Amino acid sequence: MSKINKILIYTEGESELILFNQYLKKYFKNNYNIETECQSGDIPSFKRKISRNMFFDYKQIFILRDLKTELKGIINYPCITKMKHDYTTKTDKRFLGNIGRSYEFIVVCNEIESWTLTFKKITNNRNEKHIQEIYKELNCNNKVKCMQKIVQKLNNGELTFKISDNSSFKYFVDKLELCK
Repeated sequence: MSKINKILIYTEGESELILFNQYLKKYFKNNYNIETECQSGDIPSFKRKISRNMFFDYKQIFILRDLKTELKGIINYPCITKMKHDYTTKTDKRFLGNIGRSYEFIVVCNEIESWTLTFKKITNNRNEKHIQEIYKELNCNNKVKCMQKIVQKLNNGELTFKISDNSSFKYFVDKLELCK
């Protein structure tokens, strides 16, 4: 299928890639009839790819960043609105600003990994340590291994997301549906 009918989801790291490419890609196709592709990297790399016209043929681009995004220490934004404003208007190297095409910038509370805990609880509290909870729940000690375990359980039907139990997950899926 050509990229013109696909939605690009640009995330931060390897654990997000595992979640999107090994589970959510199929989930979105089966439940929403939406083709997605996920890539990850930092904002400067994304901007370089945009300047080389590497992403212009996608129907839409979603850039997902965790509220507790780190770069040279913790950039712990006090609220989603401030983070979204900075990333979409500032032109510093680490921010997006005007990249020459439309995109949706979505701030995820707390982290994309928080979405995976919706099988058991609401995960909107930015003060909770969702990663540590996932480690304990799955008896693992790093994001990648935990995400692999979660994806395996999702694919086997042992876990089910409750999209409405995380406001950023719900917001993302609502925006994604508009791309049909």
